[in-house]
Amino acid sequence: MSTPAVPTGRTLADATRAAESFLNWLDAKAQVDADSTEFQTEQIGAILLAETADEMWDADETDELESSKEIADREMSLISYTVRKGDIADADVPYYMVVRAARLDNGEEFMFSTGAIRLMTKIKWLGEHDELPAECVIKATDTSKGYQVLKLRKIAPRAIKGR
Repeated sequence: MSTPAVPTGRTLADATRAAESFLNWLDAKAQVDADSTEFQTEQIGAILLAETADEMWDADETDELESSKEIADREMSLISYTVRKGDIADADVPYYMVVRAARLDNGEEFMFSTGAIRLMTKIKWLGEHDELPAECVIKATDTSKGYQVLKLRKIAPRAIKGR
């Protein structure tokens, strides 16, 4: 999955500022809480910062968030996260995280969601202890009852060519 494209010559910070400005405008006009995920903020920023109509029309053509199960075994660098209240009535934990990460194989940034308590706890710890970004991988283990247990694992140090 790729993140929304930011127009050439602009930065993610420009997109974030534009999206925040737009959300402030919505809040002032409608007097409602304009709560947004980072993913939505980037999409709004990409739309508002588009320089052509074609860029604007394509700015929100992105995939949905991947789940932590879908990205098991993908080596990544965790960058940041947000916590959201979920809407699944029978969830064990009524919260989930939206996590920004980058693939280690090609540097491409992506976002995923997780409600796995072990993952959320470790990600929270990493953030609170200034350990982000953190290189890791999600490992899935099948249980005898057909479920999967997800665990966040540190990537072992590797030999670097030429050293």
